[in-house]
Formats: sequence, structure tokens, C-alpha cells
Amino acid sequence: MLLLVGVVVWIVSLTWSPAGGGPVEIAIDPLADVASRFGGLDDLSVWVLDADHPQFGGFSGLAVAGDRWLALSDRGWFWEATLGRDAGGRPTGFVGSRMVPLLDVDGMPVEGISRRDAEELVVAPDGFWVAFEQDHRLAFHSGADLDGPAVVVPAPDGLAGIGGDSNKGIEALVQLGDGSLLAIHEGTPGGAARDQEATWQAWLRSEPRSAGARWRPGSIPRQGPFRPTAATVVAPIDESGAAETREAVLMLQRHYDRERDETRVRLVRLLGDPRVDVALGERELARFEAPFPVDNFEALASEPTADGVRLFILSDDNFSDAQRTLLVVGELRRSSLSEASAGRAR
Repeated sequence: MLLLVGVVVWIVSLTWSPAGGGPVEIAIDPLADVASRFGGLDDLSVWVLDADHPQFGGFSGLAVAGDRWLALSDRGWFWEATLGRDAGGRPTGFVGSRMVPLLDVDGMPVEGISRRDAEELVVAPDGFWVAFEQDHRLAFHSGADLDGPAVVVPAPDGLAGIGGDSNKGIEALVQLGDGSLLAIHEGTPGGAARDQEATWQAWLRSEPRSAGARWRPGSIPRQGPFRPTAATVVAPIDESGAAETREAVLMLQRHYDRERDETRVRLVRLLGDPRVDVALGERELARFEAPFPVDNFEALASEPTADGVRLFILSDDNFSDAQRTLLVVGELRRSSLSEASAGRAR
């Protein structure tokens, strides 16, 4: 458990963005009644987050690189901050928080509801990627700063027609160690009816910034009613301490039961090598449901720890008074991450 229990902490930024954003105060309300272990994760903490900025919320993309925190909303706004940490590396808060608008190809803030509907964020060694739905596309921004224009990369063929709903698009995006992109759609190949969906559509793009690169289609099995919402890449270590030969892709999935007004979330590891295998398997690592505080979890990031990997799971509150921005932080042990570990594979 983190140390911030039973108090509300306000962190004030002293920076200003020339692009029209600005400093923001972040309210952190740690939930004191959360078990330290639940659903497969250890050392768990849950924070309720709030801020005094009208564009704070709706987070659907997240990246954690060292102490840099970068969240992206589906209204086209970044929340950037520096993570405060305790002696063990666990987060204690946010320093220097600011809101910054996402820029379009002309270097100006993205405008229009359909144009700015960002669903995933991936930080790369030379910049960052953003995946959009409604106006389906992928965009790359060079450099670590947030003040550069976007360069649009051609989307996979047929992306806009999958599932017959423009509000369904690429929900999960990761960059593998060789630089290739793996994109995962929340719809099914062929646009099958909702109750007939057996697989999720995926694509791999090698050398993604190359003009001649092409998207290779693939698939991931569907398990029950859960739908993809986010993904992250980790380099797992097996129990002997030896690193596996390739990174692992972890995917977050969510199901909302309207009749019961109940949300369930599962975390899976994809089985197989996306660069080679057209059809990937999956194995469940963790599941979150009542009595654990679950909301519309849409963003996922990770970082290595001495015993495994620390996960950051952030919710999209849809800018609704009936929902909250929740941050779940927990650790998966190395024995759980190994592809060879015992578990239910599909």
C-alpha cells in the first residue's frame, strides 16, 4: 500500500505551456479500504484523482517513462507531470502537473469531436504515437516535447468499417523491441454481430514510419464479453532469473453490464510472437471486479521492478459526475509474467 492514506494531497504546478494549456492542481484521495492484494496484483493502491482544469479527465492513453508521467484524454489533451516516489520506487504523487493540448498536422490544437478522439498513446525512443477513432488514423510526433506537429501514418485497410461503428477503433497500441507497431481493434474481422464475435482484429506494421510499410492483419481470440481497451509491453523474467528472448504484450480488457450497472476488467498476456504469428493466444493474469473499485479503465502503462513489473491502470471518467478518475497501481510478480507459467491459456 502507498503511504498516502486517508488524506487529500494537492500538488501545484509552477510551469506553463505556450500551446494554450497550463498548470493544474491535482487532488489525490487514496482509498483506505483497498486490500493490498487483489485479482492477481500485489502491493495495490487506488487513488481517486481530480483537478481544477475543465479538460482533466477522459483519459484513454498513458505512458510512464522513468519519472515522466504522460496521460492523454479522448478530448485531445495531455496531462504531463513528474512522478514523486518513495525510497522503494512506489509513486507518492505528481510534481509539476500541466495540461497541454494535442497538436494536429498543422501544429495547432486538434479540433472537432471526431478529430480529437484519441484512444491510445505510445512513447517511442524518438517521439510518441497516438491512435484515434471516429476519424480513424495513427499519428507520430517527433521528439519528447509536446509542441511538434503530427505526421499521419496510413491506417490499416478497412479499419473504419470494422464493427459497423465509427466509435469503434484501435483501442490498444504497442511498439515492440524491433520498432514494429501492434495495433488491436475493439471490433471483429468481417463485422460479425456482437454475440458472434470470436476474435479481435489486430495488425502489425514493421518499420512503421517508412512510406512503403504495410499493415499485416492478425487476430486475437475473444473470451466472453470482454473488449480490448489498452496494452503495454514488458520484458518479463522467469523464476530462474533469465530474461525471455522477446518482450511480452499485456492487454487490458473491460466489460460493462448495463443491466447490473457493473464493470469487470481482466488483464491478459498475449501468447506467441506478433512478428511471426498471425493468430495470437492469451492467458489471464489478473481480474478486477466488485468489491474492488472498478471503473472505465482505458489506459495502461508499466515499468520493471526488482520482483516483476509495476502496472499503472487509469480510468476514463467520460467527464461524467457519476464516474471517477481512478488510478490503480500494483505489481505483478515475475513468476506470473513468464509465458511458460501455469495458467489458463486460450
